[in-house]
Amino acid sequence: MKKPTSASEAESSPDNSFGYLIRNSTFAIVIHELPMRYYHLTHIGALLVEKKLLENRLNIACITEKRVRNYLNDLYQLGIAEWKETLSQSFIEKLTDLRILNYIDLSEPVTNEITAYYKNNYHNNPLKHLEQIYFEVTYHCNSKCPHCVLKSVRNHFLNQQLDFKEIKQTISDAYFAGIIDEGIAFTGGEALLTKTDIFELIRFASSFGIHTKLFTNTFWGNKWFFKAAGKIFLQPDQLVKNLKHAGLKVLAITFDSRVDKDKAGIKQLENVILACEEQKLRYELYFSNEHKSTLESFITDLKKRNPEQSFRYYQATNMQLVDMGGASTLYNTESKKVSFSELIQKSDCAAKSFVKPSILSISPEGGIRMCMFGLGLNHAGNIRKNDFFSILNIIEQNPVCEVFAKKQTEEYIEKLYQPFRHVYKPFAHPCTATVILARLIQDYHLNGKDDTAEGLLALNQNVAKDLNLLA
Repeated sequence: MKKPTSASEAESSPDNSFGYLIRNSTFAIVIHELPMRYYHLTHIGALLVEKKLLENRLNIACITEKRVRNYLNDLYQLGIAEWKETLSQSFIEKLTDLRILNYIDLSEPVTNEITAYYKNNYHNNPLKHLEQIYFEVTYHCNSKCPHCVLKSVRNHFLNQQLDFKEIKQTISDAYFAGIIDEGIAFTGGEALLTKTDIFELIRFASSFGIHTKLFTNTFWGNKWFFKAAGKIFLQPDQLVKNLKHAGLKVLAITFDSRVDKDKAGIKQLENVILACEEQKLRYELYFSNEHKSTLESFITDLKKRNPEQSFRYYQATNMQLVDMGGASTLYNTESKKVSFSELIQKSDCAAKSFVKPSILSISPEGGIRMCMFGLGLNHAGNIRKNDFFSILNIIEQNPVCEVFAKKQTEEYIEKLYQPFRHVYKPFAHPCTATVILARLIQDYHLNGKDDTAEGLLALNQNVAKDLNLLA
């Protein structure tokens, strides 16, 4: 058909069907389909229904009407539904504001394929396995543990720390979303060197019934009149008492080589342990395999010196030493029998942290990552840039997660790592390989996909430097 060549010709042309029919036919009626709004559950909404937390969370939000709860439960079974004023607009707005509900506009009725898509998303919810959040309140530390994973990146974050309001809001949101069944932990660095009021944060979390844990190196165990988390304490047992009264459930204590060599370190540790026993506060001693026998000897001697104590609140917990950061010399040679790709699959989570994460770690600058060893990763979002609810609802929509979910790791290994593997020191731990690949994927996409040899070399050099693996 000949295209119109002028405005007047265009107005009368059959190609311009709406105007043409109005002027040239008494009987022709044209109905333009208006988009219809369809609602579906978000990750948070689907999780609340599945965990049977919906009624509780709606009550918290002061939404007590049974029809709202029924609507959301029905939506979980339907997958997606057209809005036919089942609920008032005010309820719809409240539920979308709470990030429980979302919508799409379609000009045609939904198909079985679309319905199945949303049902599948509900049952394969990326939040489904989340149980815990680690708040890395500061990377500042007054100890120099030789194995510390933060050895090479600490200076980048010395002036960064999570503040009270950020942590409090995130705790509240995480509780509402139902993703912290195993609780929260405050760590660092040395968590008690932060200026943030951790005691009030523990009290706040405990008011929701959230299990809380605090990591410390017990630097304060032999001090008098000292400061911890912005407060002054006269002696160690006073600090332990305050933690207990705030609602802390577990004091996590690192047991490392400084206890071998430093008599002051042994005294610090002993004083804190005895204070925990006195206050009936559970405490865990975190040790690596190389210090297992030393820990056993320490506990045996401690019991001999304190026969009146039952030590019923003590627990030993093994921690992995991953050969990056301070532990980058843990293995002398890279495994010759296991390829980089095989290493990734041999990690404890089999690289599922980026698909089915169980823990979120939030670093001092607000970056969220799914692998606790993944230094420099902030692929899952940043609580200083976006609200936590919004982050949770799109948590899997980032290059790192997409590559692991779609099992495209081989192509990225071949492109980003293999030509530059000489940049790295030898390593053998599976988690090290996983973190290297995740960092390469993240930074490659953040830096605009520089495919030049120079750009890819610089990419690997930066990652190796951050992980203390630069050859």
